[in-house]
Amino acid sequence: MNVFCDMENIKIIYTSIFLCLIFINCQQNQQTPTKVLFIGNSLTYYHEMPSLLQAMLDESADNYEIEQSTYAGYTLKGHLDHIIIGEHQDGVYTRQKEEGETTATIKKLEANNYDYIILQEQTGGAAIPEMREIFLTKTLARYEDLIDTNKTKIILFQNFPIQKNYPRKYCKSIDDKKYCSELFNNLEEEMAVIRRGFEGSKKDVVKVGEAYYEVIKNHPEINLYSDESHPSKEGAFLSALVFYQFFTKGKTTQLKYIANLNVKDADILKRVVEK
Repeated sequence: MNVFCDMENIKIIYTSIFLCLIFINCQQNQQTPTKVLFIGNSLTYYHEMPSLLQAMLDESADNYEIEQSTYAGYTLKGHLDHIIIGEHQDGVYTRQKEEGETTATIKKLEANNYDYIILQEQTGGAAIPEMREIFLTKTLARYEDLIDTNKTKIILFQNFPIQKNYPRKYCKSIDDKKYCSELFNNLEEEMAVIRRGFEGSKKDVVKVGEAYYEVIKNHPEINLYSDESHPSKEGAFLSALVFYQFFTKGKTTQLKYIANLNVKDADILKRVVEK
């Protein structure tokens, strides 16, 4: 028996296995990333929420690329119909697009193949019946016409309550007419109105509003707002956690990332979302 030859053969086998493992690992690392596009306004981009989500996904080694097309005050319809002509401190100047023109968001949709499109409407978008009909029904159909829904999944961003004394209601002017939601007297009634706005949708709804509701109700020591309607850093972190769980189905409590928040607050937010 030639022991030397046997040892050489064993070395060759082990070397081959090692190289195969390296190759497989490289192939996995070079896989095409899952591409996600957020379309919305400042309720999405405040405190760089999409970047917080990207950091969470990077930590968990999930191969995602998060992008956004978000402008202050924009409706989902505005993303399809408005041309940006300038910028100011609080947002952008726009005009109605003319025949043959393409909006910035449509250009982004046409230039990229996204796996997920996340649509976020203005505050009250799902609560005011007329606004829901225009923006979440008719406009949603227009987005479906723009993309290949066999390859790209449309996801809806559930609105969260605003910070304002009760009783109150959401109001919006459309074509010089003012429309309002029903009056709600407390947080429970407001959330009930928000929920009903998404009940008829056949799309997946990422329930950011539900997470806000739980924190407001059970952890009032954590401030989720920068002002009446926009999220604080904690609020943006909470939204990112909800999307992280939606995409990965992972345990948010296992994330080390806290986005420079107070450790105690970050842990509470992670536990709320995981529950």
